[in-house]
Amino acid sequence: WHATLTSKDEEWLEQAVKRLLKPGHEGLSKPTGSFELSEEDFIYISQTAKDNNEKIPPHKWVFGGLARNKDGGFNDHELAQILLDATDNQACAYGARGIPAVMKAVEVMGIKTARKWGVCSLNEFRKFVGLKQYESFEEWNPTGDIAKVARDLYQHIDNLELYVGLMCEESKKPGDGAGLCPGYTISRAILADAVCLTRGDRFLTTDLTPFNLTSWGFQDCARDTKNGSMGGMFSKLLFRALPEYYPPGSVYAHFPFVVPPEMEHWLTQMNLHQRYTFNRPPKGPVTPVIPIVSAAGVRSVLQNPTVFKTMHLGSAQHLVDGSFFCFDNDPRHINARNMVGNALNHTGAMDNYAKYYREHTRRLIKLRSFRSGPNRYAVNIVRDVINVIPIHWICEEIAGIPLKSEEAPRGIYTEQEVYEMVTTIYSFVFINNDNSEDWPLREHSTKYAKILVEYIQNRLQASGDHPILSIRGIKDLISHLFTQEIDHSDPFYQMLFKSNSDQLGIDELSSNVLSVIVSCAATLIHATAHVVDYYLDKKREAERKRIAGLVTDFTPETNSTLAGYVREALKHAPPAAGTFRTAAADARIEQGKDEKGKDRPPLDVKKGDRLFLSIAQANKDPIKSSTGGGSDKTPQVPFGRGTNSYYEETCCEKLIPAMLRVIFSLPNVRPGPGFTGTMNR
Repeated sequence: WHATLTSKDEEWLEQAVKRLLKPGHEGLSKPTGSFELSEEDFIYISQTAKDNNEKIPPHKWVFGGLARNKDGGFNDHELAQILLDATDNQACAYGARGIPAVMKAVEVMGIKTARKWGVCSLNEFRKFVGLKQYESFEEWNPTGDIAKVARDLYQHIDNLELYVGLMCEESKKPGDGAGLCPGYTISRAILADAVCLTRGDRFLTTDLTPFNLTSWGFQDCARDTKNGSMGGMFSKLLFRALPEYYPPGSVYAHFPFVVPPEMEHWLTQMNLHQRYTFNRPPKGPVTPVIPIVSAAGVRSVLQNPTVFKTMHLGSAQHLVDGSFFCFDNDPRHINARNMVGNALNHTGAMDNYAKYYREHTRRLIKLRSFRSGPNRYAVNIVRDVINVIPIHWICEEIAGIPLKSEEAPRGIYTEQEVYEMVTTIYSFVFINNDNSEDWPLREHSTKYAKILVEYIQNRLQASGDHPILSIRGIKDLISHLFTQEIDHSDPFYQMLFKSNSDQLGIDELSSNVLSVIVSCAATLIHATAHVVDYYLDKKREAERKRIAGLVTDFTPETNSTLAGYVREALKHAPPAAGTFRTAAADARIEQGKDEKGKDRPPLDVKKGDRLFLSIAQANKDPIKSSTGGGSDKTPQVPFGRGTNSYYEETCCEKLIPAMLRVIFSLPNVRPGPGFTGTMNR
């Protein structure tokens, strides 16, 4: 591999060698590229380096001029710059006379060692690996006078030494599928060696099982040809180890062993270039994320979207042109959110939705329960009930998506398929914090968003002024006739049109509808599962019994009390542990008072600072207030959307209690035994 060293590598190596030479050595004055290291010098500097390292514990070793941090690690920024520089620096080609002069001693010592060990000749090796033996020096390498010089030294091709023959063999011509383009003998030997190493490595064979690695670990190790790196695995390491310096879609992460201009050329040829970024990530150090853990601080940030911008905007705009995901104070976005909110929460709608949730919870529990013993029934309450009801709700009551179910067997998409669509889009927009997962999330979310938006657009057109005169309206009519789907979405769409004061077009309306069904359904699923799991805990048997005593009482006071129990559970088990924001200007964040009533010091942030708002920690803030309901009055920030989470919070406070009424009315309801009674978060 010595011939492939970049010019930067050669320069670095020369400087490293010169630092270890004796003072006054003649090589210290030699310019880069002309310094030849003798065997004696190599032995001297190797021993010197060994002696120097033995004086220092391994955990304190340094390299490349880097210094260790207090915790013993290296600075992420400095490591990232070394790796990014390595991607930018182009390697040299294989071939004769390409090895840097500073490596001469290593080459000479390699040849001498091979002779001492009695290593076979090049032709003997080719015969051993099943390749044709060379019959002449010209066949081995016809470039320039390489063959003539080799003939003068070795007389006959059969005498050509293995090491010299491998290093100076003619390189393969660049082309499609040529790969690294070394000599053919090297490429064949490397391929055989790689196969043998793989087949003989227990970590890649007998130990590579879901039992040893868990199902998650096994899948994480699996090769994915649709991961943006065309099956490459190194990008996953870069994304996870240095996420601030390797943004999603960067060719520096996906193809770190190819210089970006060359990668851009080939991706353009494949018509894939628009899915990647080719600019080098910023060279400046990345400021650390600032955690905000107090309830007052979290609320202060969430309620000021003008200064503290959401980091979800780019993902949302990649999918839709709507405004519901745009958490800012743009008047047009505010109007769009209000428009969708009015359509969702028109007079009597929430009461009807709550009734829908009660009836469907009761129906699904009865339908999907199974006998688990004498006078005993079991049901997977999360998978078969909680995950499913919000999907039925958005498909049948809101968006009019043709869902396949027991009542509509000719529907197009099953409950699990729509669930997968909704939760994938939600994950991409709101909890996409792992750069290594961004590519598959982005690809799947884009596909799913197009599917859902098309049905919503057809439904919108069918609900407009001239439904039959439009292609979308005709598509919607045919879909209804063919699938015989359950569709009660007309009231929602009619209210949507009535509230459309900005006269938004079908495309913008459909984007907003997609936004609300994704955010509400996914939040309801997560929140309901957490609430039910919270009150099924044996430690909360008393609260569970109190809830069970309220399930048949539908007075406003009881509704408020049940909503309080929901808030109490979400305080301890919020749907999301936290959320991120970016400061658009310098600002001061007031932190409120501590548990002793003393003012916490305010936090000053600079423009560009990134903040992590810990919803879980903020909900543990011991300051009391009178937000009502449940067994605690602690203020909560359960959703992390600030002023724009109103509709999700309203849905949770109205619809989750409807499900609790049914679930906790079951006789002797309790978690299943052992593993079956636990929920994976």
